[in-house]
Amino acid sequence: MALATCALALFISGCGGDDDQASTPGAVAPVAALAASAGATGLVVADAPLPRPTTAPCTITLYSGMTYSGFDAHSFAYPGSGACSGKFAKVVLEADFSVNAGRQFDRTALISIGGVNLYFGTTQEPSSTVAPSWHIERDLTDYANALTAAATGYVRLDNVVDDTYTGLIQGSARLVFYPAATAADAATSRVADAVIPFAGDLVTGNPASLATATDALQRTLSLPTNIVRLYLDVQAESQGGDEFWYTCVPDDQTDALQSCGGGSFREVLVAIDGQPAGLAPVVPRVYTGGIDPGLWRPTTGAETLAFNPSRVDLTPFAGALSDGAPHTVAISVEGAQDHYSVVGNLLVYRDAGATTTGGVVSSNSLTSAALTTPVTTNGVVVADDGSVSGPLGVTATRSYAITGYVDTSKGRVTTTVQQDLSFSNQQTFQITDILYSQTIAQKSTVAATVTTTNGKNKTVDTYAFSYPLDVGYVYDGDANTQNSTMAQDFSTTVSRTVNGKAVFNSAFENSLTSKSGLIFSNTGGATQRVGQEGTQTVSYSDNIGSCYKRSIATALNALTSVEDGNGCAKGNVLNWLAQPDGAPAQGVLEQVSED
Repeated sequence: MALATCALALFISGCGGDDDQASTPGAVAPVAALAASAGATGLVVADAPLPRPTTAPCTITLYSGMTYSGFDAHSFAYPGSGACSGKFAKVVLEADFSVNAGRQFDRTALISIGGVNLYFGTTQEPSSTVAPSWHIERDLTDYANALTAAATGYVRLDNVVDDTYTGLIQGSARLVFYPAATAADAATSRVADAVIPFAGDLVTGNPASLATATDALQRTLSLPTNIVRLYLDVQAESQGGDEFWYTCVPDDQTDALQSCGGGSFREVLVAIDGQPAGLAPVVPRVYTGGIDPGLWRPTTGAETLAFNPSRVDLTPFAGALSDGAPHTVAISVEGAQDHYSVVGNLLVYRDAGATTTGGVVSSNSLTSAALTTPVTTNGVVVADDGSVSGPLGVTATRSYAITGYVDTSKGRVTTTVQQDLSFSNQQTFQITDILYSQTIAQKSTVAATVTTTNGKNKTVDTYAFSYPLDVGYVYDGDANTQNSTMAQDFSTTVSRTVNGKAVFNSAFENSLTSKSGLIFSNTGGATQRVGQEGTQTVSYSDNIGSCYKRSIATALNALTSVEDGNGCAKGNVLNWLAQPDGAPAQGVLEQVSED
C-alpha cells in the first residue's frame, strides 16, 4: 500500500468496550483521520494504513538517505533479525521516497534481501513546482524466515539525473518486527518455512526481462522432501512497448489505428516441469507518467507505487514435488511483446511432524490445449478518405481444476484448486486527419475456490479478484486540445469455511476516477493544463472487526475534500491481522483458523 508522507497514522490503542470482540483474533484499533487538508499537493491517497499489533516493535534500519542516479543496484548490509528476539506477530517493511521539484520520469523501484524481493513498485513524477514524497508499507509476515540471517540487500531504482532530467530521488527503508503478546498472536502458522527467490539476478534481485511469450523466468530446484503447502508470489511489471499493453491492437491493425501491436491480452502462466500449473492476470497498473501525468497529481493509480503480488496456489503439486528430485518451475507472460520485468518468491511450508511426505497430482485440466487463443472481433472500418472508425474487441476465458494429495504426519490431505478467469478488452476508435479518439473498457476477473480435505475435515477458501480499467483519450487538432480520462476499480473478496462454518470473510475495493486536459499552441507545445480532477475511494471490511472507508476528491493538483468512515458504525477501525490493501490473504486465513 502507498501512503502520503505524514498523511496517515494509526493509533496503537484498543477501541475499549468491545465485548463482542473478546474472542476475535488480533485486536481492533481506530485509524487516524487524514492529516492532509484541503489544498494539499504532492501526493494524497485514500489508501488504508497497514494496521499494527500493540506490542513495542523492534526496528532494523536497512538504509537511510540513499540517492538514486544511474543504473546500478545499490547495496546495503542487513544484520538479520536476531536482534529482534522471540516470536513475531507481524513483520512490516516501511520505505520512504521523495523527489525534488523539477523534471523526472516515473521510475521502477525494487528492494530485495538475499535475492528475495520485498518490494516492487514505481515512483511519483514531480512537477516544476511540486516535490512529492511518499510512504510505502508491505506486510512481510509470511516471509519472516527469509529475514532471519544476515545478508546483503539491494535497491534497484534506475534514474537519469542531468540538465534535462533534474529530479533526484531519495529513499530510506526499515523492517519493523512486532513481537507476539501471546502464543495465539504468534504468526507461526502463516510464516513460510522457506522462501525461494525467482529473479533475473539472484544476488541483486534484479527482475528478469521477458520480451516474448516464449521467454521464461525459471529455476530448477530440489525442494524439501516434506512439503505440505506451496505458493508462488509473482509480480509482472509491463515495460517498454508493453507499458500500455491495454491499448494494443492486432498486428494487422497497428498502422490504421496508430497503436502498439500484439493485441491486448496478457496473462501470467506458471509451469512445473513444462506442465501448466497456474494462471494469474496481468494487473492493469498505470504509472504516474501514463497517458497524461496530470491524471495522477496528487493521487496515483491503483497499485502504482506498491504492487501486490499475485499468489498462485501450487499446493496440489506439493506431494509430487517432495520426491527429492530436481523440478523446474517457470514463469512466463502470455502475449508479451517487449517487455515484462518479472520476479517471484516460492513459499514452501513443511510438515513439522515428518521428514518426508509424498503424493501425486491426481488430475490437472490446465493443459496447453486449454490455453486457447483469445477471440478478436473487429468492426473497424477504413473509409475512402482514410478516416478510421469502429469497435475492436478481445475476449478470453479460462477454467481449470487441479487436484493433488500429500500424505502428511496428520494423514492424507487432498487439495483442489478450481479457477475461472475472464478477460475482455473493448476499444472504440475514431481517427481522421485532425482527430484521434480512443476509448477502452477492459476487465479481468478471477474466481478461485480452494478445497482442502483431511479425513472428515473440509476447508473451503474462495477468492474473487476484479481489475477493471476504463480509458478515454481524445486529441483534437482543430481545437489544439488533448483530453484524457481514466477509471480503475480493483476489488478482492476472500472467505473461508471449515466444515461448513464461516471462519473469515473480507472485502477490499480501490476505486479511482481522474481526468486531465491540455491546450497546445499552434506550434505544438503544451501551454496550459485544464480540467484536472479526480476521486478515490478505498474500502475494507472483515468479520474480525475491521471497517474502513475513505473517499477523497481532488482538483487542479490539490486535495479538495475528504470523507471518512461512511458506513462504519465505529468509524474507521482495523484489526491488526487485516490486509486492507488487497494483498494475498492465505497467511491471514491460517492465522485466524488456528484452534
